[in-house]
Amino acid sequence: MYCSHCGYDLKEKQILKAKKSTVLKDDNTKIGYVCPRCGHVIKEGLSEEEVKALSRASHAEIHRARNNINSGMCFLMISIILFVICFMFFLMSFKASAGGMLVTDSTEFYVFIALLVLAVLALGYSLFNLIKGILKHKEYTTLLKNIQNEIFFQ
Repeated sequence: MYCSHCGYDLKEKQILKAKKSTVLKDDNTKIGYVCPRCGHVIKEGLSEEEVKALSRASHAEIHRARNNINSGMCFLMISIILFVICFMFFLMSFKASAGGMLVTDSTEFYVFIALLVLAVLALGYSLFNLIKGILKHKEYTTLLKNIQNEIFFQ
């Protein structure tokens, strides 16, 4: 079920945990759920205006998904740059004065370790944002196609 106000996708597990609220409409009692994101009531059988609102919210979610993808790609480039600089400092930590051996007491080796940690963190963050953005974009694009083809039901 999708919130027609903010576009939040309320999964089945969350539906069971969600607070139930009763909405009276035309002497029929319908059960709705409170959206955890915005606090509006999510109900079945959306009107045409609510479907339009859901469509607008879906476009906003697609925009957020593109922002996540762009953020993920930026951090991916930052992590690649950090890995290259990290590799350079690793090569500089092999000292000629030590017979070409790796010197773990040198400043270059400590910089290598620090840059390696930063690069791995940036790579993890970039992959998380990239995957999250791609999945969200796919989900809401499918929702918009279903709304456009008038096969969407809640």
